Amino acid sequence: MSATGFDGLEELIAEAVSQGARLLAGGTRLAHPRWPRGHYFAPTLLADVTPEMRIARAELFAPVMLALRAESLPAAVDIANGTPYALGASVFGSDPVALETVVRDVRAGMVAVNDFAVYYAVQLPFGGLKGSGYGRFAGEEGLRAVCNTKAVCRDRWPWAVKTAIPKPLDLPLGEERRAWEVASGVVELGYGDLRGRVVGLRRVVGL
Repeated sequence: MSATGFDGLEELIAEAVSQGARLLAGGTRLAHPRWPRGHYFAPTLLADVTPEMRIARAELFAPVMLALRAESLPAAVDIANGTPYALGASVFGSDPVALETVVRDVRAGMVAVNDFAVYYAVQLPFGGLKGSGYGRFAGEEGLRAVCNTKAVCRDRWPWAVKTAIPKPLDLPLGEERRAWEVASGVVELGYGDLRGRVVGLRRVVGL
């Protein structure tokens, strides 16, 4: 990895430790004995991290694992959703109801159940939410992203309701009130609630 962010990464780790986190491994850049000119950060494990710590809300892009405690499943989901980033997630467990709750409620672009990042291997749509981007590649959705969609509008039930070519429109209108009713009815029919659609249909047909 690049050494550009090493200072900030060490600062975040030291700050978390000063706020009560326990550093169980790593925590600093690594001077590799065989490749001293490379840029390495020691694999790091921090326990007792809390959601309020800056490191819990940062996108680290480093071999750093944070362990946070949650009193319940909803609390764990809240912690997972408490960052501005949401690329991929994994959930591990044996309770199918709890697993599906996490799959449903965690806001992330991808979720793996009892595994990690397998969406790569099976070519599912890849992409994130929030600060982790938008759009997808791979899978059917990824193919759509490189396509131009053509929209086609035609009568669904031509045997019952068929669009006809209107007669030439001459101004001024002979029946301005009727024209207004039809135009209003079309809008209500397309965008109104159930009652609005009924009213719109009546206006269109002249009831």
